Amino acid sequence: LAAEHPTLRVGILDLAAVEPQARTRIDAAGLGDRVSFIAGDFLERPLPEGWSTMLLHRVLWDWPDEPALVLLGRIRDALPPGGRVLVVEGMWSGDPTVDRVLNAFHLYMCLGGFRLRSKAEVKALLIRAGFGDVQEIPVLPIFMPMVIGTRIG
Repeated sequence: LAAEHPTLRVGILDLAAVEPQARTRIDAAGLGDRVSFIAGDFLERPLPEGWSTMLLHRVLWDWPDEPALVLLGRIRDALPPGGRVLVVEGMWSGDPTVDRVLNAFHLYMCLGGFRLRSKAEVKALLIRAGFGDVQEIPVLPIFMPMVIGTRIG
């Protein structure tokens, strides 16, 4: 994202063990002045403030509902009013043709302890975490849509 959008400031939150590899890649891409690495565990502490948008790309499917709600609640708390969270990951579409393709992928994920949620389940998690104006934006590939929630008030 930072490489494609030269005015975008990006922060990456991940575990401290990931930092050396992340910094190497950030520096190699020449993005060290606009991409920061924030070492932390979102289940252990509040998230950093000062961001207008937070992106979860293939994150929620790693977690059961309760830890996912902890993460989404911490995102809501860190965002300013009007701030948004973007969730991009595989989700059941409700279209039998598309979902048939996802069945093998979902089986593979289940073996690793992960699971796909439906778009409705992701939207419900965002609402339970206190987000409003929850909407879906179709993106390609079709099985990985974007669901957006906005912090209201």
